[in-house]
Amino acid sequence: MLSPAVANDKSLYPDAATIEKGEWQNDVGSASAIYEEYYQKLKAGR
Repeated sequence: MLSPAVANDKSLYPDAATIEKGEWQNDVGSASAIYEEYYQKLKAGR
């Protein structure tokens, strides 16, 4: 059972209006390997 403080926390359980205003990111699928490769190069300073 959730405590009322948790159950009513809008950051954990947003209402429909808040969800409608949100931004969503699409899955990049198999391109994630390419993104990961270049991210690793960026972190390594190459």
